[in-house]
Formats: sequence, structure tokens, C-alpha cells
Amino acid sequence: MAVSFESDDYKQGVPENLENLVAPHIDSFDYFVERGLPEAVRLIRPVEVHDSFRKLRFYLWWENPSITKPFSEDGQHRPVYPSECRQSGGTYRGDFRIDLCVSYFDDDDDVADADVAKGPMQRQQISLGRMPIMVKSSACHLRNLTQEQLVRRKEESIELGG
Repeated sequence: MAVSFESDDYKQGVPENLENLVAPHIDSFDYFVERGLPEAVRLIRPVEVHDSFRKLRFYLWWENPSITKPFSEDGQHRPVYPSECRQSGGTYRGDFRIDLCVSYFDDDDDVADADVAKGPMQRQQISLGRMPIMVKSSACHLRNLTQEQLVRRKEESIELGG
């Protein structure tokens, strides 16, 4: 079924065959964000650092990677939509965040026993930069919006995503 801008065909929404065309791309991006990235981070081995002066061993590792939905960088922290990025020549991007975790032990303690830690495990969420967001992915503000909601946000009523 062809979509004609001279008829009311567009009011029926995105034709299923077109949705099926872009779905694998959106699904792949969602897999990367929701499962692939966390698994990749899980496979990164902790880093061990020896402080010979204080006779301590520090262990550093990453946890909980996440990619935020796009938001304004003007201090208002409001959602940013793809149309705004197109108009401004910017990139539709979210913040790539991750927890940096640190524990430390006496140099001669067995690290396999977590009870010997000299202090509580410390966790700090940090930003590793910004990452482009695929339109209509799970990290996109347009996901699951109705045609009317898309138009109110200055998007195409039949936005495919991708």
C-alpha cells in the first residue's frame, strides 16, 4: 500500500510493511542498549592498583551502564526531540553513564573475602560522553507516541524511526 500525501492514507498510520522494514534496526539498537552494553561492561575485568606506600590494594570496576534519553544541556533538563536537533543541526543524543566502583584492602588480605575491605565500597556515577540515539528506539522520547502526539512535537505523523 503506497502512502499518498494527497489522500487520507497517512491517517491510518505507518503501513505494516514499512514498520517491518525498520524494526530490525530499532530492535538491534534496543538490544545493544538494554543487553549488549551491560554484558560488555560485565566482561571488563576489575583493575587492581597497589599503593605500596600505604600498603593497600584498590580494585576498580564498572557497573550499571545506561544511556539516557536526550535532554537539554541548558540547565533545564527538559526532553529534546529529534525535530529540535534537525532544526538546530545538532545530534539527537543521550548521556552514556556508568558507575565507577572502588574497594580497597590491606595488601596482605585475601580479596576473595569481601568482609576484609577497609572501607565501604564506593560508587560514583560518571558520564563517559554522549551517544547518538536511534529514533523510535527504547532510548527515544518518540517511542509509543500516537500520531497526534508526534505532530504536537513537530514530528511526522507517520515517523518510521531508525
